[in-house]
Amino acid sequence: MGAEIRRSRAGSKGVSQRGFTLIELLVVLVILSGAAALVAPRLGSSWDSLRLRGAARGLAAALRYARTQAISTKQRVSLRLDLEKQSYRVAFEESGEEEEEAALSARERKERAEGERRRERVLFIPQGVRLKGAWEGEGMDPCEAITFFPRGSSSGGRILLMSSEGKRLWVRVALFSGRPEIVSPEEEDDTGEVDE
Repeated sequence: MGAEIRRSRAGSKGVSQRGFTLIELLVVLVILSGAAALVAPRLGSSWDSLRLRGAARGLAAALRYARTQAISTKQRVSLRLDLEKQSYRVAFEESGEEEEEAALSARERKERAEGERRRERVLFIPQGVRLKGAWEGEGMDPCEAITFFPRGSSSGGRILLMSSEGKRLWVRVALFSGRPEIVSPEEEDDTGEVDE
């Protein structure tokens, strides 16, 4: 019952290496950290762009919803912006037509108001993106809301979103069709309009 001990000499034939040396591991780690240092800033920039584009899509969706509600309820509906709270909401407004309002009973007016409150939701701009402002109409006057009318048209305008890295996107609303579109600053400049 003797235990057999095998001894091998370094460099002798038949000995197989099973593993990596510390130097080999360190070289691989240095290469990987160098690659990560090159890729990381690009990933951060990509994430910033994705967040900005996502915020613009959410805003455009809210604008489409406001337009659809204006058409289906046959009343003015606005997308109201709150720059201080970095939020926006769809607000249902009085039609302004006295005859139509007078024809509604008190109960119908109350039900309409309650339904409108239930449909109004405050949405916030994601962190890392700023709602910089909105401009309305052809003269591009500063505004706090873009209004949609029962026939689908709008007050028109555009809303500026800016990322924490300074990248910008416009959400532009067509005056006559009321349709929103996301536009980069370069495309906006091509229209001959002033940027801010």
